[in-house]
Amino acid sequence: MKEYGLFLREDGDVANSEQVLAQYLTMEPGDEEILSLLGY
Repeated sequence: MKEYGLFLREDGDVANSEQVLAQYLTMEPGDEEILSLLGY
């Protein structure tokens, strides 16, 4: 799920990327890379 969210972001689909990555964080709440990327 993380890889898919990052792919969407690189592909320019930021809105869907943020949704997917926020959902990913519910499963991996300590992922500093994604927390930083989303500004949490």
